[in-house]
Amino acid sequence: MALVTKISWMTDGDTVGGTLNTLAGCTPVSPGCVNCYAVLESWRKQNNPLTKQHFARTVKRIRDGKLAWTGGVNFDIDKLNAVLGYRHHKCWFVNSLADLFHAEVTSEVVLQHFKVFANVGWQEFRCLTKRAERIVELDPQIKWTGNVHMGVTVEDIAHLYRIALLGKTGARHKFVSFEPWLSPWPYRPAQSVQASFPMKIGGVDFHSLSDLLMAAGIGTVIVGGESAKDKESPRCFNLEDAHYLLEQAEAVGARPVLKQLGDRWAIKTNTYRTNKHGRDRSLWPESLQCYSQEWPFLNLPTYQDVDSQEA
Repeated sequence: MALVTKISWMTDGDTVGGTLNTLAGCTPVSPGCVNCYAVLESWRKQNNPLTKQHFARTVKRIRDGKLAWTGGVNFDIDKLNAVLGYRHHKCWFVNSLADLFHAEVTSEVVLQHFKVFANVGWQEFRCLTKRAERIVELDPQIKWTGNVHMGVTVEDIAHLYRIALLGKTGARHKFVSFEPWLSPWPYRPAQSVQASFPMKIGGVDFHSLSDLLMAAGIGTVIVGGESAKDKESPRCFNLEDAHYLLEQAEAVGARPVLKQLGDRWAIKTNTYRTNKHGRDRSLWPESLQCYSQEWPFLNLPTYQDVDSQEA
């Protein structure tokens, strides 16, 4: 676990969240995985004497020296149980380098996570997955508590259905990460996310994205362009799509968070050298500068409050 993370939407003013990496290992599941930073980071940790045991056999070198997941996933129960020792408000991004709902993670291990979350009601946990089907599968067995944010990543129009699946669960706080959002290239208005509506998902007609967000009970929306390890890899993030995603969230009271405009935008605007990933809000178009990069913490009881109630 890391007590501090640089992830922008894990901050709240002067307070910084941490990462709870109880799992190591993953596999690609959709286009958003192509430039995943977790493969490189996991490779580094696999070759670091301090972390190699947890990340052992999760990444391998393939042709042309490229890195790829092996498909193996490791679980460290001690890292999970460690959060039981914290007596102050802490916000954790759960498995920034893995996916809690990966097929190789047993149902028992998934449920074990939520049991621990339920025992530390003064701490906040943010879980994010591309495997929305498995959340629905395990939903009847999960104890959804008020200190858990459950989210799905949606990287393009083809995966908007994940929002509807998340809406079927009993999660009390739901969010969507449209990051990285992958606009078609070359970009045409007829291919925009706005133009994809109305659409039918699971037999239900949705006239706009706001209809889908509202039906699913989404409370927060994160939007961002793609970052990559080199200048050739990042894909298109059209600002028309960015405006639509943010405005549709705002229309239904889902807090819009604009993380970054991505490396491709930074390259296009000749700001890449000093503005990697397009994170410098002061350089964004004025119409986007009104959106925050921060996501406030939940108003949770303190350890002392919970302890006194149990006593």
